[in-house]
Amino acid sequence: MATEQELLIDSMSEAEAHERLGYDFTHAIVVGVAFCDRCRSEAVEAEDFSGAAAYETAGRIARLIRWIDSHDTRAPTVFNGDGTLTVTSTVVFAGGLTSIEREVIPATLRAARALLGY
Repeated sequence: MATEQELLIDSMSEAEAHERLGYDFTHAIVVGVAFCDRCRSEAVEAEDFSGAAAYETAGRIARLIRWIDSHDTRAPTVFNGDGTLTVTSTVVFAGGLTSIEREVIPATLRAARALLGY
C-alpha cells in the first residue's frame, strides 16, 4: 500500500523528467530498474516529490526496456535519450550472412507491443 508521501507524487512526462534530472535521467534508465526505484525512494524520503516523479518515469522506461529484451530481441534495446528506443526488429539471413535490423520506436508500451506483435 502506498504511503501518504507517495500519494503526493504526480505523474510526469518523459520530457519533464528529462528536464528535471538532466543527464541523470538517461543514466538512471541505462543503470536499470533497481537504481530508479532506489533514487525514487530516496527522493520521497527527502520530500522531493518532483524528483521522485522523474525517477518513477525513468523506472517506467527501464521496465519497458527490460520487458522488450525479455522477448529474445537478439540485441539489447537502446534508450536514445529523445523519447525513442532502438529495438532489434528482425534478423535476416542473406547469402550466409546474418544481419540485425533495428527499428526506432517511441518509448511507449503501445509501440513496443505493436513491434512485438501483441
